[in-house]
Amino acid sequence: MLAYYPGDGGPTNPYVIVCQVYKKVIQKKLECASIILQIFLLCQGKICYTMDMEQKLLLAKVASALSDPIRLRILDILIKGRDETCISTPHPELPYALCPYLDVRPKLDNIAPSKLSYHLKELRDAGLVEERRMGKQVFYLVNHKTVEQFLQAVKESYLIPLPDAVTPR
Repeated sequence: MLAYYPGDGGPTNPYVIVCQVYKKVIQKKLECASIILQIFLLCQGKICYTMDMEQKLLLAKVASALSDPIRLRILDILIKGRDETCISTPHPELPYALCPYLDVRPKLDNIAPSKLSYHLKELRDAGLVEERRMGKQVFYLVNHKTVEQFLQAVKESYLIPLPDAVTPR
């Protein structure tokens, strides 16, 4: 709980701002400590395979974004790029980018604009799509770098070669 300085008590008070920042730092340290403790408990003192924190966070964030069928459909549409059904003016620098409301929404059975915005935000927060503007129009395209990093992390984390003695039959 944050304490307010006796004089002002408002959110612009420097004491309050410092307390809020300190609280966020402590919260992040506790989250990191929790993950490290979980890894230690899984290893039980033995040498075991662990991925670094950044890779684990990438896996969790992207996997969460990919867990929704609508988001997967949006990614499919964005990967395919422009076709004859697209009605938006093409972006001059990115001819394969799509306008979500003119090009993507009709291919999703005209879902509500707010629902499309929500799913695009989730994909954007996970780094799976990039947003580019041309005037008032917004265009989206797949961030191939994030997809490649995710696939590499999955490969390194879950497709590691097993020793001959424990190869499944």
